[in-house]
Amino acid sequence: MTALRVLLVEDTEDDALLIARELRRYGLRIEPHRVETEQELGEALARASWDLAILDHNLPGFGGPEALRLLQEHGFGGPMIIVSGTIDEQTAVEVMRAGAHDYVMKDNLARLGPAIERELRDAEARRERQRTQEALDASERQSRTLIETMGDGLTMIDPEHRVTYANEAFAEMVGYRLDELVGVPLEQLYAPSSQERLAEQLARRFAEGVSAEYEATLLSRDGREIPVLTHATTLRDDAGEIVGALAVIKDITQRARAEARVRESEERLRAVFDASPDGVVALTADGRIIDCNASIVGALGARSTEDLIGKAAIDFIAPDQREDAVARLREVLRVGAARSLEYDVVSLDGERFPVEVSANAISDEEGNPVGVVLALQDISARRASEHEVQQLNQFRHSIIDQANIWLHVLDRDLNTIVWNPAAAEMTGVSPEEALHSHFTWEVMYPDPNEREAMLGTAREIIEEGRVLENHETIICTRSGGTRSISWNARRLLDAGGEPIGLLATARDVTEHKQLETQLRQAVKMEAIGRLAGGIAHDFNNMLTAILGNVQLISMRMDESDDNQRLLGEIRVAARRSADLTRQLLAFSRKQAMVPVALDLNAVIERIEPMLQRMIGEDISVLTNFDPYLGLTMADPSQTDQVLMNLVVNARDAMPDGGILTIETANAVLDESYAAGYADLQPGRYVMLSVSDTGIGMDRETQERIFEPFFTTKPEDRGTGLGLATVYGIVSQSGGHIYVYSEPGEGTVFKVYLPLLESGEAADLDERAGSEDLTGRETILLVEDEDIVRDLIATVLRRHGHSVLTAPDADEALEIAAGYDGQIDIMVTDVVMPGDSGPELARAMAQIRPEMPVLFISGYAENMVARQGVLQEGVHYLQKPFDPEKLLRKIRAVLSGER
Repeated sequence: MTALRVLLVEDTEDDALLIARELRRYGLRIEPHRVETEQELGEALARASWDLAILDHNLPGFGGPEALRLLQEHGFGGPMIIVSGTIDEQTAVEVMRAGAHDYVMKDNLARLGPAIERELRDAEARRERQRTQEALDASERQSRTLIETMGDGLTMIDPEHRVTYANEAFAEMVGYRLDELVGVPLEQLYAPSSQERLAEQLARRFAEGVSAEYEATLLSRDGREIPVLTHATTLRDDAGEIVGALAVIKDITQRARAEARVRESEERLRAVFDASPDGVVALTADGRIIDCNASIVGALGARSTEDLIGKAAIDFIAPDQREDAVARLREVLRVGAARSLEYDVVSLDGERFPVEVSANAISDEEGNPVGVVLALQDISARRASEHEVQQLNQFRHSIIDQANIWLHVLDRDLNTIVWNPAAAEMTGVSPEEALHSHFTWEVMYPDPNEREAMLGTAREIIEEGRVLENHETIICTRSGGTRSISWNARRLLDAGGEPIGLLATARDVTEHKQLETQLRQAVKMEAIGRLAGGIAHDFNNMLTAILGNVQLISMRMDESDDNQRLLGEIRVAARRSADLTRQLLAFSRKQAMVPVALDLNAVIERIEPMLQRMIGEDISVLTNFDPYLGLTMADPSQTDQVLMNLVVNARDAMPDGGILTIETANAVLDESYAAGYADLQPGRYVMLSVSDTGIGMDRETQERIFEPFFTTKPEDRGTGLGLATVYGIVSQSGGHIYVYSEPGEGTVFKVYLPLLESGEAADLDERAGSEDLTGRETILLVEDEDIVRDLIATVLRRHGHSVLTAPDADEALEIAAGYDGQIDIMVTDVVMPGDSGPELARAMAQIRPEMPVLFISGYAENMVARQGVLQEGVHYLQKPFDPEKLLRKIRAVLSGER
């Protein structure tokens, strides 16, 4: 038993102890708390709850009545007992009226225990009655509130079906006041179509005493028909007799509308279901078809839905995909849905076509999966379109990948998003490094200022629509080299016309620029060559006259004459002038050539002793000959000149001595190498290399070394025609010359001459003749230059010949036609006013077919070649020449030599 919490209002501690002891003696477990004043009592009541209050009636300034009042104000519900030593009956009555439950005299405390026990029982009974009443009151309030506030109508009727009670909801439903409804037969409040059925139902309720629920239609005062669900149950009295009925009437207008909408929706859904171009199939949990629309019926080749009902859906999936389809069906039943599944469906007639499937599980009311709905879309057209797109993409990528021009696409942030193999090959930056970064810019333009300038140009293209065309820049490659690039760029727009990036195409014009440089150099060299060739003709005629007249004068003078020395100096100067003219002609590739099959190894061996004397003892000569070296067609004397000029150039580059290396080898110059030089054809060549360990050359010097009269030597050390002569001879021979040099690292010259596929090397031994140059032949001399004609005629006559002279072709033909004797040879200039020498020779062949012809000319070789002179079997002598050379050539022609 829980101890009673007892509140003792007592000013005498001894009396409080006596009271507590008496209660314990009686057998009550108590926890007493004593207070003396009104304040202490209030604090105790506020601080805790108490089961029992024992009050002393007489306290100083605070007695039993005041304590009772305070206890009641605090809602104290336990027994309140007055204890006093002097209370009379009148006072006792008053305190009982004031709320005390009993009073006990202090001299009779034995009565206190039973009184407390009784009052505790009475207090519990009072509390129970109070709780019951409160519960009844609350229930009644809740019922009334429920009836009044419920949304459904409620009415009570008597056995005659008259309304005895109705709530506000029902009154509002039918449009009447509550007092108007009392006494009205319930049937009258329903629509005529429902009155008869309602009367039958109510009669059964009163007869059988059971509840029922049925749908009917109310008729409101304003004529509105209201569909309702009526639930009626009978009311009985204490004897069990039926005394009335209670009807709960629910407005189901919204439900009726919803049901109508559901029906309409179902009808629409079914229409959509059947009319949908996509197939829709409903399956049981084990994959059997329970419904499908017309589209899937047609797609599967069935005649009607009934042909498919009950069939296993998996049987219509391609055999190689069925295992996956079964697994996906199980997954849908487990997780509820699946999207964008693709399978190949096989129709009843064996046609296979692709579909995209979306699946949703069907669940029962408890949420358990009982089936699956599939939506199937035929994606044959999409697959074909995707295939076309894929082919187009492959074609586009193929174009991008195989394009030999650089394709570069940037986004708005100037990150690379397309970088084709041509771009990677040109720059050395792989697509992986280039894509989605600025790395390419950092490689191509390592200088920050230059890079920012190019980025700024790219931004202008994207933002302002600037178009870049044939914009040339120099870029750096990944390997550290440089390339000349020509850019074209324009911005890219989206479908809305907004800029999204730019497309740049670039061509590597490095070789083109090099070829342009070479072409400019070639044009310059050609112009200089034409100038040299033009000078050569008149210069050669003058030198021929000078040399011839010097020799004639010398022949008339005694050998001891002091003037012989002066004539010798004139002869030397004239011959040097002739050499200078030959060098100019060699540079301009217009020197007369007599090519033969040459073995370069033999050429070098023949003149090697002379080369050694030319270079001096402080330079070592190393040779490295290819023992299987092929032959080439070249003029031996000009080949000697090439070799000697290269050796002299190497000697001058090594003033302090060094090593000169001469090598030969067979070589193949392929198309990639030949593409870098405008005048070079790919093919097989023989190579002559001359290298030194001298001072070398910078790039600027290398670009000018083949120009005539360009030299880096002191004024008294060279004319500047040595390398120009080499260049001319090699080019005229159909060859190519390559030079590589670095300052302080020496120089390498490589001469490539076309390989002669077959033939035997010519004999290079020179056999000087001491034959008699006099003769008795008749010679027809045709020369338009008077001084040259007179000189030649004089020389020929002094050596015993008869000479017929003519200044042009017409007069020569007249002389030949009118001369009765034999003319043994005709010596004619090639280029003359009127008919040329070859034209004269052809005309002369009609008159004197057996007469040989010797052509002479001071013009360059191309002019002579155009006249047809430099053909096999034709005799030709290049001006200037001295009398001895002319006489020897005439003697050779007359004797039948070439």
